[in-house]
Amino acid sequence: GIPRKGNKTRIVVARPMPDSRIREFGQWIVTHDWTEVLSEDSVNSKTTAFYKTLYAALDKYFPQKRTKVHNNDKPWISSALKALIYKRQEAYRQGQWHLYKMLRNKTTRVIKSTKKSYYT
Repeated sequence: GIPRKGNKTRIVVARPMPDSRIREFGQWIVTHDWTEVLSEDSVNSKTTAFYKTLYAALDKYFPQKRTKVHNNDKPWISSALKALIYKRQEAYRQGQWHLYKMLRNKTTRVIKSTKKSYYT
């Protein structure tokens, strides 16, 4: 037979940064007192304390998200779109026809707008 090309997956790690979280992080950074950095004696320990504090805040406000990416995925497919497709398929499998139709229409709209914004 004809050899098939496998649909291999890989994990992509990203830090989504929605506007609301950027505002919260900005509020934190201007109100934080930085005593854990300023109380250190040497430059090296101040640097270490600064990065430790900063990375802790990054993890709090912008946690890393892992997404499976398939070789066959189109470049405009996002993790949010994948989640929407998954919800739609779950509604279909469970026979929740009203929910399925609503999610089908929403998925179609999101795909159209995502494609349009990606290609323009």
